[in-house]
Amino acid sequence: MTTKFCKDVLVLLSGGIDSITCATYLLNQGFNVKALTFLSNNKIFSNFKEVFCAKEFARSKSLDHIILDVSNLDVLVNDIGNMRFSIGGKLGGCIPEYQQASPMSVEIMHMSSMMYAISHNISEIYWAIHKDDLGGDSPDKIIKYLGTINSLSEINYGVSCKVKTPFLYMSKSQVIDIGVDLGVEMNKTYSCSVGDDDPCGKCDQCKLREIALFKAVKRKIAI
Repeated sequence: MTTKFCKDVLVLLSGGIDSITCATYLLNQGFNVKALTFLSNNKIFSNFKEVFCAKEFARSKSLDHIILDVSNLDVLVNDIGNMRFSIGGKLGGCIPEYQQASPMSVEIMHMSSMMYAISHNISEIYWAIHKDDLGGDSPDKIIKYLGTINSLSEINYGVSCKVKTPFLYMSKSQVIDIGVDLGVEMNKTYSCSVGDDDPCGKCDQCKLREIALFKAVKRKIAI
């Protein structure tokens, strides 16, 4: 039976399998889930299809859902080098270098979500990153990075607001297993780095999704 905590939490809801699984898990635990989605729709990159999946999920669960348009983010981060850790895996050559997403989007995503959370008296933000997202980097880098991000709420606002990563040490397959057990409708999620209507099938996100779903289906058949 689900325990009702009646505690507000914020989920960074991309519209992919991982974030929707995270939101579903928290809902099953009885949390009052609010969702924040970032829209980037410009000549460099579009995640419109993924955002559509996020909107449909939030609507189906009657979640408070905010969509923040960061389409002009590339203007702020022009010529900034790559982050010191990798997120999202390799693109497999399916996106030209000049069309790749801006390297600083993660920091801006977390600071924006923290400002929203603090203004709404929310102390926990959930980011559904997993170890396969790191492209071979150590999760310890994420922990160190989040230690800095999480300390800013106390320094700047005098309150505790933390970004949590419940899937950080899990593989994509393990996250999808959780989603399958929770009844997540996988066909209503989207996980491709390209952002076209049809997944490219070449980037790490597409490959990881395909492999993980195949394993989940085999596990269900075995049961």
